[in-house]
Amino acid sequence: MEFTTYSVEEPCFTSALPQILQQFGFKYAVLKNPNTCWGGYTRPYGGELVNWVSPDGTSILTVPRYACEGLEENSTWQTTAWGNSESYLQACLKSGIEHPVGMCFQDAGRKNDPWLGSGNAVKSNSTYVTWKEYIENFSIGKTNDDWHFTQEDILVNLMWGSQILQRIAQQVRTSENKIVMVEKLATLAHLENNYNCAQPKLDDACRTLMLAQHHDSWIVPYNRLHKDRSWADEIKLWTDHTNTLSDGIITEAPQSFDHKLSPSSETGFIRIYNTQGTNRKEIASVLLPAERYAGKGFVLVNTSKEEIPYYIEKTGGQSRSLSRRKSLLSGMPPMLSGINKRIKGTFPASGLLPVMNAFWKTICIKLL
Repeated sequence: MEFTTYSVEEPCFTSALPQILQQFGFKYAVLKNPNTCWGGYTRPYGGELVNWVSPDGTSILTVPRYACEGLEENSTWQTTAWGNSESYLQACLKSGIEHPVGMCFQDAGRKNDPWLGSGNAVKSNSTYVTWKEYIENFSIGKTNDDWHFTQEDILVNLMWGSQILQRIAQQVRTSENKIVMVEKLATLAHLENNYNCAQPKLDDACRTLMLAQHHDSWIVPYNRLHKDRSWADEIKLWTDHTNTLSDGIITEAPQSFDHKLSPSSETGFIRIYNTQGTNRKEIASVLLPAERYAGKGFVLVNTSKEEIPYYIEKTGGQSRSLSRRKSLLSGMPPMLSGINKRIKGTFPASGLLPVMNAFWKTICIKLL
């Protein structure tokens, strides 16, 4: 099956789409969604066809939301194209659009489908065709109108407000970041210590994250998915599940490095990992085991035997040590720096690629 035209009912637009679509073999695009503007819509521009130009200069032949296609009166839900009304069609003809397109796409399964009628009772003598058929057989076929489309030409309009979407975005991004951290730490622990991550756990963590990334999670978060729970409620459950599994692996994988440390009754160690690809300078916090450190004095010492200032914050009966000085992570190298250095050197006879410890720092805790 070959797909030639990108068109979405509940909009998924970005200025980079022409480049992406061209790479996937698409020939045409559509920027119309006249009955689902509540999910967002594009700025009105142009006539029958435009060349949608992305920031990198790639263009794709596109049916736009016409310059004459306004929003319905007292509504940001629909444009005037939604019903193929005579007034809309006349506005198109006056604007030089000889082959206007109006209503497009509607949810399957509605009792009154198709909305424009069928058989001999089709509204305004409308004709049902695919976008490929329209562009190649009915439209003007080409244009010299280049529209240099930017993100500012995409207008958002989620009528239930932004607070729920902000919360969903925070939950999903947290889980996305954890999954990436899991994959990096597990890979490095495997290369260094032959650690093997439980694949079913990682697969299940990815499964519930992908459910939270589902289109309807964002477009209808307040709609009921189950009898007693909305999409927003489910997203909280899904991301919590992903986080629980991820946290387990994030705890487990670094433990494979523990044999390289030698704690005693008077000393302990904190190891801080940088799984990102850039140097980091940040304040770090560590939850301290109450049975070992509660009510006791101690100092933090780095590998250069320099003391690191800190303070204790107590929350819910637990103590947390926070470095007051950003030098705790000062110059913390990116995760791949150690691997890059090893690649430039000599590989061991076994062929395995040892991971250098450049992407972590070890802090010693000494009891006073």
